[in-house]
Amino acid sequence: MYKLQPDDLPHYSYDDYILWEGRWEIISGLPYAMSPAPSIKHQQISSRIAQILEEQLSNCEQCFALLPVDWKITDDTVVQPDNMVICHQPITSNTLVKRQTLFLKCSQNLLRIKTAPPSSICTKPKV
Repeated sequence: MYKLQPDDLPHYSYDDYILWEGRWEIISGLPYAMSPAPSIKHQQISSRIAQILEEQLSNCEQCFALLPVDWKITDDTVVQPDNMVICHQPITSNTLVKRQTLFLKCSQNLLRIKTAPPSSICTKPKV
């Protein structure tokens, strides 16, 4: 019996990704369908997180809390985190590129937080 090898799988890039219909992510060139849509409870939690982030970032002019947007990490990895914090002006209006970013991914009652170095997170000025 033939054992499937990594080279046997198709390898997709951002150029392929932007042509697809529906919600997808690609990680290391492999496509992942983002369906079905998140549950109502998932959306409630994500919305609440976004609200809290907005409140916490209200005094920071360079930081923004975002809901799912395309984040192009590399040419063959594009993800859509549930919640993100960016501390820079986006280069384009449609896609974020790899920068120091905080993002939150809600998944089955588990909240995963991944962050860049602390220097990338906006802090309130000391008075």
